[in-house]
Amino acid sequence: MTITSREIGWAAGILEGEGSMRHTTASPRVDVVNTDLWVLEKFMRIVGCGKIEPRNDRIDLEKYPNRKLVYYWRTTTIEEAKKVAWLLFPDLSPRRKVAAQAILDHVRKGYGNGPRREYGDFCNAGHELTPETTWVTKQGKIKCNPCNAERQREHRARKKEKLKWDKSR
Repeated sequence: MTITSREIGWAAGILEGEGSMRHTTASPRVDVVNTDLWVLEKFMRIVGCGKIEPRNDRIDLEKYPNRKLVYYWRTTTIEEAKKVAWLLFPDLSPRRKVAAQAILDHVRKGYGNGPRREYGDFCNAGHELTPETTWVTKQGKIKCNPCNAERQREHRARKKEKLKWDKSR
């Protein structure tokens, strides 16, 4: 099922108005709170991850019977938080972009201080970083396919030269 840019914009608007993006020392987190379950179900379908739970632990429903049930959507892993930050980044406000960038940086810093990159940027060699030209390692680092192919070619050439040099001795 394809997700349109309009749906991504809608999800970014919901996050802007009803959600939060933050990173703690343990892990980054993105969450949205709403009283309409269908809103969170649609949000979850668009972003493709997360978990919805009822959140009524703070409300005494017997004391306040007219209150609506509150539902809580949240990311459950670092990878999910990163996925949401990447997907919604272009449509977020400047304030939320700072939070999304902090999540992406937190993910990268947790697995070694790789270069800071965001969706739509370019790698050091000038290749555009898009979902089609990148892949994500198990450690959460964003890698450029053309650069990776070049590194592999160079490695094979060095290995071949070393074998030639070793045989000539």
